[in-house]
Amino acid sequence: MTDPSGAQDPAPVPSRAGRNLPAAIASGVVLALLVVVSLVWIPWLFGVLAAAALCLAIYELTTAFAAAGIHAARTPVYATTVVGMAVAYVWGTEALLITMGA
Repeated sequence: MTDPSGAQDPAPVPSRAGRNLPAAIASGVVLALLVVVSLVWIPWLFGVLAAAALCLAIYELTTAFAAAGIHAARTPVYATTVVGMAVAYVWGTEALLITMGA
């Protein structure tokens, strides 16, 4: 039956999340598979993935600091992150502590 008042069905409400949910789920699954594969079969790849994730976090943090008027040198922080990950992989956690303390 039709509505005698002539009202139409309301338009679907757009998502307020602001992102494509299937694409977000797919990228999350791919990243999770990369982490699991790197932990099980290719251990050095996990260090590369961790260093890349840390560099992205540093970029986000320094960008937020810059928006607040705090300017930090990015290059030394990036270098320390990458070198620290390599040192930890090759020589272990004690060398990582020395690297972070230097």
